[in-house]
Amino acid sequence: MPSQTDVEYLKNSLLYSMSLGSRELYHSNVWAWLIKQDPDFVKVFFEDFDGNAYNVLGADRECRHRDLIIWLQKKGATGEKEKYYYVIENKIKSLHSEEQLKGYSENLDKNVFLKGVFTGIKNTLPSDKLEIEKGDDKKFEWRFVDYKRIATEMLRIAKLSQSEQIKSRLAQIEEYCKIIESVDNILNSQLDKTANVLDYKCDDDMNKLSLNDIFVKLKGADFLNYMKKYETHFQALAPSGYKYKAEPSFHNGRATLDFKFDTDKDWKKYAQSLSIGIQLEGYQYRRFVSRNHHHNKDDIFHDFGDSGLWLDSTYDSTHNKSAKTIFGHGTSLKKPYDSYGKESDGYRFVYQYYKVDSKTTYDQLYNAIKDDLTIARKIIIDRGTDK
Repeated sequence: MPSQTDVEYLKNSLLYSMSLGSRELYHSNVWAWLIKQDPDFVKVFFEDFDGNAYNVLGADRECRHRDLIIWLQKKGATGEKEKYYYVIENKIKSLHSEEQLKGYSENLDKNVFLKGVFTGIKNTLPSDKLEIEKGDDKKFEWRFVDYKRIATEMLRIAKLSQSEQIKSRLAQIEEYCKIIESVDNILNSQLDKTANVLDYKCDDDMNKLSLNDIFVKLKGADFLNYMKKYETHFQALAPSGYKYKAEPSFHNGRATLDFKFDTDKDWKKYAQSLSIGIQLEGYQYRRFVSRNHHHNKDDIFHDFGDSGLWLDSTYDSTHNKSAKTIFGHGTSLKKPYDSYGKESDGYRFVYQYYKVDSKTTYDQLYNAIKDDLTIARKIIIDRGTDK
């Protein structure tokens, strides 16, 4: 569990302050340096690594678009024979993508890909063990390794290391491991405290330690993972010619989560393009319609608002703040609708929203999204081939 000790330790740590410029690259640099000094550090990430079977030829960070590559060769082999590699994908301020891991599951020149790990404070993918299938019935294994294990194992190996470089820097390595442990404690404690509710609030200490953005991303990913339990239902709900999509993005310190039905066609070329669904951005619960640049924003608003089934064209934004409601909920919407996107972007995005509070549960949000996507399905079907 975190304590004020964790907070104070990070505030007073020079190494922690040095890590804030580029968190992921900073850690990759440290890990590469440790592995180069003592190959046993490979076991921090790949616990079944057999040092009797392989020589570690090197460790390169930011190589071939991968965060960290560990180059290996079978013992006794020479030249270009029996060469292999491991991959470590480290994410702190961004989220892992199964598609990205799939792209990295391939041989590089004469180096055969063995397996990979993806690391972070909390796993934001569906499973801690992924088997990536990639042509010719090949399966590649990726495993999640959390920062708590990294800190524990790194310190254990460092204390046993016979490397003079490691021995002479043991105090720095201990500080580094304590930093990882403290960050892990603080963020996981906040996630536990806000379990199953959409609460993005961070206390002053987290803001001062620059952990707020990381927490917001982890929290958004946590709700997205919760919604994956119902993915089959939403996929079945999608009308013919449409796909259900659940997509995250993060900007301006906020999580943006889309749950929508998308036209199963090329957006820019298809004049009748349509995306309709729910977007959660921070504490805004948005009903939205998105179309390509052939459509005017006002036309989109009235097309989907005059009936009152999806957007509300009768909404009066001039009411006093306390009297403003939309879809039966309080809102701070200052215009009939909000929007973004222009012709150069290739789309128009029109929405109205109401506010949810930090006590709104995941179950409540799921039920609201389910009900609204059921309405969206009916709207799509009733429109037929669209307008």
